[in-house]
This record gives sequence, structure tokens and C-alpha cells, in this order.
Amino acid sequence: MEIPRKKPPRITVSSARLGSEWEIAVTDNGIGLDPQFAERIFQPFQRLHTEEEYPGLGAGLARVQWAVARHGGGSE
Repeated sequence: MEIPRKKPPRITVSSARLGSEWEIAVTDNGIGLDPQFAERIFQPFQRLHTEEEYPGLGAGLARVQWAVARHGGGSE
């Protein structure tokens, strides 16, 4: 099932050197989320929408968070 989109997906990755460290930011033009669900969406297999609304397993952001933490990073 394809997700109906009005605009093509766009992902932007940027970086900035902060002293001896790097800050990497990733943004997209996705559907966004209500801040009240911010903790929940980083849990594996947690979804905010039904499979019919938006396909997927609900594992993507949990995997990204794990990878960032594994490399010593985190979000503020």
C-alpha cells in the first residue's frame, strides 16, 4: 500500500563542528508528531497510526536512536 503524498519526500542532513565534536541534524517533510508522543515513538514497534494509514513496522526511529547512542550521541 502506498502512502498518498502531496509533496515528494525530502530529507535534509546537515552538520556543524562544535569544538572537537560534530553536531549532525536530520530533518524531513514527513507527517510530524505531537510532542506528547515523543517518548513513545522511540520504543521498538510502537506506532501512532494504523498499518492502513502508514505502512511499516514502527521500528525505524528506535533503530536510529540505538545507532546514535551506540556512537556516543544523543538528542537534546
